[in-house]
Amino acid sequence: MSFSFIGSRPKPPKGTAVEFDMDEDANGTGHHSEWYAKMVEKKNNTIKVEITPACNCIIGEWEFSILTSSKIQAEDDPLLFKYTSGSDITILLNPWCEHDECYLATTSLLNEYVLNDTGAVFQGNYKQINAKVWNFAQFENKVLEISLDLLLEHFGGQPTIDMSDQIKLSRAITEVVNANDGGVLIGNWSGKYEDGISPTMWSSSESILNKYDETKESVKYGQCWVFSAITTTG
Repeated sequence: MSFSFIGSRPKPPKGTAVEFDMDEDANGTGHHSEWYAKMVEKKNNTIKVEITPACNCIIGEWEFSILTSSKIQAEDDPLLFKYTSGSDITILLNPWCEHDECYLATTSLLNEYVLNDTGAVFQGNYKQINAKVWNFAQFENKVLEISLDLLLEHFGGQPTIDMSDQIKLSRAITEVVNANDGGVLIGNWSGKYEDGISPTMWSSSESILNKYDETKESVKYGQCWVFSAITTTG
């Protein structure tokens, strides 16, 4: 049995296509920089397999397929069966993995910065600072899809090895949220918002991202706290 994860325009040297065999030892461990699969349970004619992506693999949507061979025929001419998943598998940076660049060591940090989908953003000036409740909406329908599409477009429309680099991904996120770089949101501090929406009216990243996705045009308008909230969602 072997597995293959294939990205768009797959090329193994570029990290967009990988193939690896299954380890039949349930206690086996792979190297963190390599894709790894092991059989963790076998019952009758069913097996359960655990697959761990390389900690430095390209993030995004991957096509997943399984190739198995049967010993019904001669060993030098086995029957081959291939299954391809009907939906792509999305792989992201993993802050729970100690070998990942974005690893967070404590549960409190993971809960706050990854799992918490609501929080506060701050607006005003140095004399008067106000907290505003914000829905980051990272788990809502389409938000992940839109975010990945924005990143893919930033990197030229095709997965590249740069999409495995946390620093380059962070820089890309700061660009795709800003209309100055062809991104999601137009900044406006003039006080005139008649042709758009006042920055103070927003309270959710989902609303802004959905509007951008529907119109394919930069959304009017945002200010500092709105940009920071969209960046946090990304």
